[in-house]
Amino acid sequence: MANYLTLPQELFVEILVRLPIEDLIKSTAVCKSWNSLIKNPNFISAHLEKTISSTNTHLLLFRLCTLAEPRSFFSESVVEHYSLRLDNEDVDEYKQLQFPDNKLFSFTGCFRVAGSINGLVCLVDDMRSYIYNFILWNPIIKKAVRVPEPGVKFSSHGPYDAFTGFGFDSKTNDYKLLRYVKLNDGTYSRKESKVEVEIFSLNANCWRSITHIAPKYGVIFKYPRTYGNSFVNGAIHMLACDREGDRDRNLILAFDVFEEAFREIPLPDSLSNDPMKLMWTELLRYGQSIAAMTWEWNSWNGNEGVKQIHLWVMKEYGVAMSWTKVLTEVAKRVPRVLFFRKDEEVFVTREDGWIASLDIKSQHSEVFGVQSVESLTVESLTGYPVVDSFVESLVLLDKSNACALLGYDYGSLGEIDEVAKELEHALWRSTMDRELNEFNKHLEQKETEMKLVGGADTEALKQHYKKKIMELEEEKRMVQRDDLLAAVGNRSANSDGQMQKTQEINVQKLKALEAQLKKEGRRDEYERHKLEALNQRQILVLQRKTEEAATAAKRLKELLEARKSSARDSSVNHNGHTPNGQVNDCY
Repeated sequence: MANYLTLPQELFVEILVRLPIEDLIKSTAVCKSWNSLIKNPNFISAHLEKTISSTNTHLLLFRLCTLAEPRSFFSESVVEHYSLRLDNEDVDEYKQLQFPDNKLFSFTGCFRVAGSINGLVCLVDDMRSYIYNFILWNPIIKKAVRVPEPGVKFSSHGPYDAFTGFGFDSKTNDYKLLRYVKLNDGTYSRKESKVEVEIFSLNANCWRSITHIAPKYGVIFKYPRTYGNSFVNGAIHMLACDREGDRDRNLILAFDVFEEAFREIPLPDSLSNDPMKLMWTELLRYGQSIAAMTWEWNSWNGNEGVKQIHLWVMKEYGVAMSWTKVLTEVAKRVPRVLFFRKDEEVFVTREDGWIASLDIKSQHSEVFGVQSVESLTVESLTGYPVVDSFVESLVLLDKSNACALLGYDYGSLGEIDEVAKELEHALWRSTMDRELNEFNKHLEQKETEMKLVGGADTEALKQHYKKKIMELEEEKRMVQRDDLLAAVGNRSANSDGQMQKTQEINVQKLKALEAQLKKEGRRDEYERHKLEALNQRQILVLQRKTEEAATAAKRLKELLEARKSSARDSSVNHNGHTPNGQVNDCY
């Protein structure tokens, strides 16, 4: 199990990030070094990036509600059910999530789901009254952080209306809550609103006030509060009303979680002038932009019920002219739009509580067998359903203030040992793959060199050097003939001294040519033998590597068979298990 220590750190991490979360959680119990590595924030971020980049099928988080039994005459008791579903044609169920309602208890009967980001679900207990119950929950690793109480409360500031949004700062790897509080003085005057704004940082685990940078706008909500995830393009979005001046101005207030700055985004003209319209409007995510869902009533007091539901989308984020109405439906038939599945496809609820997928263009809807509270209406949304995107992650695994909700099953000693052996096998296989890749690269390089001098074929090399030798021999004969002709032609004209000198020069030329010819021949022969030897060596090395891989695979198979046999014998004689969370040191 210590073979991984010989691997480079980056290679070992690259292997670990490919393992499923269940195996990684169990691996934290193998030894302290593995525990420390897997719980490192950098590893958690690397694993999240790998999961997002390598996942072809996206996951959807569903929160459905049913009425508890027995039902109370005065109020409805709701049971929350969370699950993950595949974003495929049939929206197949992927995994049921255990919601620990005994530890994550809602004082108002049901949590408001403020959003799901990187596998972290934000639950806020503010649907009906002044409750300071904020939960950050990772259902995959079964851990949660209970956020401390904020600074602005009813006991310190009196009655108020508050917006709470959830966002992620990718530059500092921090998850944040924004709480925009409009204090109520009991009047409906046109003077500047009194607001208090605070932000919670998961990394710092505390609230801090940012009131000094916040615009003084009012917020208007319907009860119960049911607005959900509005985090898009690094900003949390909320509806607000500017009551200064001669007339009211409705708008979207965007808060950049990294810059910690507010900016304004206009609403469609039909929603921009009446504050009461904000009471029946909610924001949705629309790809990398936003959408606005609004209900139209026959009368503002609500006695005659809802007439229609309208859906607006901002085609180009931040551009007022790009607002487009894409859907108008009878609210009784489609009480609520839940989630944009695609640009022109949404999840909606029906009057009988069933959830359906609706194509906005064709108006074709399809129910896929998921139902929430029966008789779901806009007026009574105690147990409203939620649909949001989701990705499995290790977020919160490194947080000391994260509490275990249900206890993770780390498995028995045998299971932990099996995980360790599987990882060790993966390390061995990765090492072999790396060595084979290096050998293949070296082989390809040598083949390229051989092709540059005439091709990898030995026979071709022989023909190449034979031709070269013949050319040198022909050049030697030509020089000898020229020298003889020159000697005959100049014999009578030159003196004996001159003839002697010419002969010496010719002899030197002949000797030089012969030396060059011999040198070229020896070098060509040497290169030919060298290439033949290299080719034969490469063949032998490849055969040896193949035999080593076969021997190692056979040995691994024998070890696995012996391990299985030992496990069966141990199950007969012993019945011991490792307590949850036990960590054994290894060196």
